[in-house]
Amino acid sequence: MLVTFQCNSFFKKGFYFFTLLFIFSNLISGQTDSTHGILSTYKNYTKLPREQIYVHLNKTTYIKGEALAFAAYIFDKHSKYTSKSTKNLYVTVKDYNDQVIKEQLLKVNNGFTSGLIEIDSLFSSGRYTFEAYTNWNRNFEEYNYYTQSINIIDTKVNTFIESVVDTTKIDVQFLPEGGILVEGIPSTVGVVAKDLKGYGITKIEGVVYENDNNKVATFKTNEFGHAKFMFRPKMDAKYSIQVKYLNSNYRYELRGIKKGGLSLITADLGDKIAIRLSTNNNTLPALIYKSYKLLIHNGTTAKLLEFKFNEQLTLTKIILKTSLFTGVNIITIFDDLNKPVLERMVFNEVGIDIKKISESDANINTFIDSSDITMSFKDIKSNNLNNISISVLPKNSKAYNQHNNILSSIYLQPFFKHPIEKGSDYFSNKNKLSTKNIDLLLLTEGYSSYDWHKIKTRTPKDFYDFEEGITATININNKNTSKYIVYTTGIDSSHIITLPSNISSFKKVYLFPKKDEFIEIGSFDDKNRLIKPSTAVSFQPSKIPKIYPILEPINQKKPPLIPYTIENEYIDLSAQGYITLEEIIIKGTSKRDDIRSRHNRGKIEIFDERITDEYYSIGAYLRANGYGYYRPSQGVTGQQHGITRYYINDVQFLLKDIQDMDSDLIDYVVMTNSRFVDLPYTRGLSQSRLNLSNNFYSGRSTTQNTNNLQNRAFGQNQPSWDATKVYIYLNNENYAVKQSSKIYQQLKFPITFESAKEFYRPRYPLSNSRFFEDYGVIHWVPKGKIDEQGKLKFTIPNSNLKEINIHIEGFVDGGVFISETKTISLN
Repeated sequence: MLVTFQCNSFFKKGFYFFTLLFIFSNLISGQTDSTHGILSTYKNYTKLPREQIYVHLNKTTYIKGEALAFAAYIFDKHSKYTSKSTKNLYVTVKDYNDQVIKEQLLKVNNGFTSGLIEIDSLFSSGRYTFEAYTNWNRNFEEYNYYTQSINIIDTKVNTFIESVVDTTKIDVQFLPEGGILVEGIPSTVGVVAKDLKGYGITKIEGVVYENDNNKVATFKTNEFGHAKFMFRPKMDAKYSIQVKYLNSNYRYELRGIKKGGLSLITADLGDKIAIRLSTNNNTLPALIYKSYKLLIHNGTTAKLLEFKFNEQLTLTKIILKTSLFTGVNIITIFDDLNKPVLERMVFNEVGIDIKKISESDANINTFIDSSDITMSFKDIKSNNLNNISISVLPKNSKAYNQHNNILSSIYLQPFFKHPIEKGSDYFSNKNKLSTKNIDLLLLTEGYSSYDWHKIKTRTPKDFYDFEEGITATININNKNTSKYIVYTTGIDSSHIITLPSNISSFKKVYLFPKKDEFIEIGSFDDKNRLIKPSTAVSFQPSKIPKIYPILEPINQKKPPLIPYTIENEYIDLSAQGYITLEEIIIKGTSKRDDIRSRHNRGKIEIFDERITDEYYSIGAYLRANGYGYYRPSQGVTGQQHGITRYYINDVQFLLKDIQDMDSDLIDYVVMTNSRFVDLPYTRGLSQSRLNLSNNFYSGRSTTQNTNNLQNRAFGQNQPSWDATKVYIYLNNENYAVKQSSKIYQQLKFPITFESAKEFYRPRYPLSNSRFFEDYGVIHWVPKGKIDEQGKLKFTIPNSNLKEINIHIEGFVDGGVFISETKTISLN
C-alpha cells in the first residue's frame, strides 16, 4: 500500500473522534497543582530577559589584506526591539584550533554597533570562526549569541583555487514527529540528508519498504536536504529505506517502533494549526482518565491546557494562528507525572513584518567615479529608531555565504541546538513554499534548545551583568585624606570625590576608554594641595571573556570553481582600512594656517624640535623674546610697558607659576597686543583640572590663587584694558605623560574600546578580473538610515561592473525587519 504524505488528509477524512477549537489564555483558569508546577518552573527559567545577537558581515570569504567589516544588532529576544541595556559587545576571531587571533570590545548605542577587523599578517589561509556576544549572554545555555564560519585566502601562498567535493558518502537520518513511533498509529517521519561536511543534499530520492517488498511511502529531499513521509508502523514488520544519490544506492533500517505510547502529528490549515494526539488499544487502559498537559511556549511566555484520554484513541486540537506566538512555537506534551513525552516545533508567520524593495523603488544616478543609489520603503515610520547595513559585491560573488540573516537569527536560530544551514533562504521569499520548508526544518530538528531537564534543574542566574562601559574600583591603601580627584584622558572629565571617614573605596563607572588612554587619580592634602595617593585599582571588565557553550558553526563550503590561477591577485596591506597619500591628494591647510584662523593677529610660534632644543623652558623662551621674566629678588623684569598677561589653554596664570614649565610640553604660542574683550572658551582642560593646574608647575599656589584662577577661567573679574597677551597651548600628549604623573597615580586600562574606523575598498590589481568578480568587494555601508520620506540613500564607488548585488539587512524599532538581496544594473 502506498501512503502519500498529505498531512491534512488525516484531519479531513475523519481519523479522529472529536475536535476542539479553542484559544489559549496566558494562564488557564482552574489550574491544578500539577499544571501550576509546570508553569512556575517555566516562569522561573525564563524570568531573566534574553538578548539575541545578529551580525551582518560584509562577506564570508576574505582575501588577506582586506577588512572584515560588520554591523552588529542586539535585540531583546521577546519584544524584538533593540536592547537598550547593554553597552559592551565582544567580538572574536578564532582559528581552527580555537585560538583567538583577534578580539575587540565595541561600544553599543541603542542596540547597534559596527567595526572593522583587518585581515593582516596574523592570518593565513584557512577557516576561522567569528563570534559576537555580550556579557549578559553568558548567563544562558541557549545559543543567543552570534557565530559564523569564514574563509581566508592568502593569494601569495595559495595561487590556485580548486574545489574538491566528496560525493561518495552521505548521512541520512529519520526522525519521527514528536519523537516516537507507536504501533498502529499513522505517523510522520522527517528525513535529513547531509554530506560529511554537514551540508544538506538536495533531490535525494527514497522509498520505504515493509518487509522488503511492500512499498509504503516515498520521499524526495528539498533544497535544504529535508523531506518527510507518512506510514502506519507495525510491530511484526521490518521497514527498510532505499535511498538513491547520484549513481549510488544506500539502504537504511527504520527501527524503534514502540508497542505502546503517544504519537503526535501537526498540520498547517492556513489560518489554524492542527495538533493530533493518538494512542493505541495497548496503551489506552494505562492512560484513561489520567491528566495530561499540552504546553505551548516561545522561550518567554507559556500557554497551557490540561486534557484527558477518556475512551477515545485520538484527540485533535485546532488552534487559531492569531492565538499562537509569532515565530517558533514549542509544543510539549507532559504525562500525569509532569514528564515531557512528546515535543514538536511549529512556525507561525502571522505578525512578522518584513519590508521589501520593489523594482520600481530603486533609483540609480551614475557618475564618472561613483553612483548614488536611492531605495524607497513603504509604510515605514521614519521617526522610529532604524539602521540599515549594506554590503555591495559583484553580482556573481562567491564570497557572500552568511548562513543566517537578521530574520533567521531572530526567529529560528535561538530555538535550535545546532547551527542552521542557509537559514536566510527560509525568508528569501515570504510565501507558502518557504513556510513549508520551515516546517520541514522544525520537524527534522525534533527537540528544541529548551531542554526540560535544564529547565527543571538549572535555572539561569544573573551572574554576569548588563555591561555599560568599564568600571574602575579605587581602593585607598593609606587613607590620610578624604578628598580625591579622578581624571580620564580622552573623555576629559574629572570628578572630585569626598569620602566619609569609614569608607576607603569608591567607583568610577561608565568609562569607555580608547587605545592608549588612561585614568589618573589624585588626592588633596589638608592645605588643598594636590598630592599623589596610594591606591589599588581594579577594572571590570579587565579582559575579553569567553562564551559557553560553544556553538560550532557550519563550515564555509568552497564554491564549485573552475580552477584558475590567482598568482598576481594580491592586495597591498598598506592600503587596507586607510587612505594613503599615494591614493589621494589631500587639499587642506597647514598647522600655522589653522592656528591663524583662530588667532587673527599676533606672532605665532610652533614649538617644534628646533624650539624645544634651544629653550629648555617657557621662561627661557619668553626672556629671549623680551617678555617679563620673574626673579624672586627682582620682581618682574623685561617688558615693563603696559601689562603682559599669560594664558595656558586660555586660562590666565601668573608668570612665576609657569616659567619653569618644560618647553616640550608646549604645542604653540601666540603673542599679541590687543584690547581685551572676552576670554576665549577653555579648551583641553576640565574645570576641576584647570583649578589645580598651577600646582603642576611650582607647587607654590595658594587657595586664594586657585580661587582667583577659577574666577578668571570662567569669565569673572575680566580686565578690559589694552594689554600684551601671551597665549600658550599645551601639547596634550606630552603634558599628560610628563606633568600629570608627578602628582597623579596614572594607570592604563587593561582593556579598551575599539576606535571607529572608516571602510575603504582595498586596492585590487584588476577590478575586471574573474578573481575580483568572485571574491572582491565594492563597498560597505554599516550605518544607513531611512529618512523621513522613507528613503535610504548611499553612494558607492564605480567598479567597471555592469551588475552588482546589494545585500541589505536592518531593522526599524517596533518589530519591522529588512532583509533582501537586490541585483542592480549600472550604466
